Amino acid sequence: MQAQVPDALRRSPRPWLSLVALPLGVMAAAIEDLWWAVLLLSAAAWWWAPRRRQPWAIGLTGAFWAISGAALLAAFPDRRFDVLVYWTSVAIALGGLDVASRG
Repeated sequence: MQAQVPDALRRSPRPWLSLVALPLGVMAAAIEDLWWAVLLLSAAAWWWAPRRRQPWAIGLTGAFWAISGAALLAAFPDRRFDVLVYWTSVAIALGGLDVASRG
């Protein structure tokens, strides 16, 4: 006999929230040094992510990629082209890893 799970406790996927909105929230929390909020937002991203492959990890990786780009621009404002090349190459490498992992 299987117990009934109340609707409020069911994990229903919300991919837009887990892949777009929550990573933006992670960026805002990191910019404001609210690292406790990053943990809560990460848990929410996991809860609302579709049940395939860990897309919440992809969203959080994207958020930290964006934060690193902003930090590099702030640290090296006179070397914008170098930051652009590095930042873009990281994105291309992450995309390549994703394609390779799909087999």
